[in-house]
Amino acid sequence: MALHTSLNSHEITITTETELVAAKILAGKQPIIFGSFYRPPSNDQTYMDGLNEAIGRLCKADPKAAFWISSDANLPDINWSDDQVKRHQYNHQINDSFLQMIAKSGLEQIVEFPTRNNNTLDIVLTNRPSLVNRCEGAPGLSDHDIVLLDVNVQANRTKPVSHKIHLWKRADMDSLRRGVKEWADDYVTRFASAADSDIDVLAHEMQSGLTHILDTYVPSKMTTVRADRSWFNTQTKRITRRKARAHKKARRSNKERDWVRYRLLRRDAQRICRQAYRQHITDLVNSDPSSNKRLGALVNCL
Repeated sequence: MALHTSLNSHEITITTETELVAAKILAGKQPIIFGSFYRPPSNDQTYMDGLNEAIGRLCKADPKAAFWISSDANLPDINWSDDQVKRHQYNHQINDSFLQMIAKSGLEQIVEFPTRNNNTLDIVLTNRPSLVNRCEGAPGLSDHDIVLLDVNVQANRTKPVSHKIHLWKRADMDSLRRGVKEWADDYVTRFASAADSDIDVLAHEMQSGLTHILDTYVPSKMTTVRADRSWFNTQTKRITRRKARAHKKARRSNKERDWVRYRLLRRDAQRICRQAYRQHITDLVNSDPSSNKRLGALVNCL
């Protein structure tokens, strides 16, 4: 692993006897941890257990960091499109324990193409898959292809402002109408004879009175202040929340069926989010550039 001397970085000590190296780069509030490991092509379950434990400890030690861990995992039995073990070249427990570690650590594998013949042996694990701009293969010097990864290692986000949303489906409309009528009668009585009343005072009284009635008879809630991406919609938020609940349940119960359900939801969430993002980009590109500031901001970022 090579890091430029201008970066504020240091090596992370790995205590297990595995071929794993890692380094931490300090970058603002969110550090970046790069790692690389190698799994020998054997059925040594002890080595795999040590490797899984080392990666799990690495992720738990700094849960707020952005992780980018690359490897030659030598696990051709795993179909990474659905995180399922399809073949039996190696012990099933080796493949399954590695998938369990990835799920428990909140990581995702992002290499979707074969890197040696028809097998995806060289992989990249990350907990920030949405920051990947490009992941593609290139011819290598050996029988393995090179994995080229282009990512935004630190995302600059503008935190949205929380605002109130009125829940009209749960409003007491009869009381609302009655309250507005009583307020209107009182408003006319108080200001009908005051022809020289200040227009600003009248507007303030009207706004404050109607706002009070609205807050009294119409329930409301505050929007989330999470820094969601602009292409997030109701569908992506719903599947993301289902995935988070499934992950929490799987970690609590540690049952195989819960982990399988979580992996399925994670795959669906990744597919839906990518579709939403591509549709968002398509809509921006097809819009009128002269009247769309978001398209100009996207072009500047690229």
